[in-house]
Amino acid sequence: MAVDPKFLEFWGSTLLAAARGQQQLVRLGDWPKGLKDIGELSRRFAEIYGLPRPADHTPDAAETWKAAEEQFQRAFRQFLKMIDVVPASRHRALEKKNAVLQHRVEELEERLANLEKHRPAGAAEGFSQLMRQQQHQFQRMMQSFSDLLGHNEADNDGR
Repeated sequence: MAVDPKFLEFWGSTLLAAARGQQQLVRLGDWPKGLKDIGELSRRFAEIYGLPRPADHTPDAAETWKAAEEQFQRAFRQFLKMIDVVPASRHRALEKKNAVLQHRVEELEERLANLEKHRPAGAAEGFSQLMRQQQHQFQRMMQSFSDLLGHNEADNDGR
């Protein structure tokens, strides 16, 4: 999986600069919220991506910056995926979804426990006994048919 070379160049130069000065590292945390107007990072970004200066507020400049930001964000997501990192926003969304599902599981477990408490005692045994009685009655009925048919055949054979 190839990563955008401009993305790697930007991060390489940014991390080298951060090693030289802690102030840029603090600014780096705010950077994904918007790429413009954050001093040296914006200048470096514009230089590497071939963009007009952030101070240029023409519609073309804004469109060019927007396209570069989207390209950078795609490369950033691809890079995070490549190194198996989940963005914090996705992690929080999954935590929230997990909490909702966990709550639902607890509700269902409680409901099941209540149903088991209110189940008539011996209900399963009563059902089994009913099935045995019906099986016995069916066998007696079949035996009666067999006896009846056996007598009719004997009567017909004796004539």
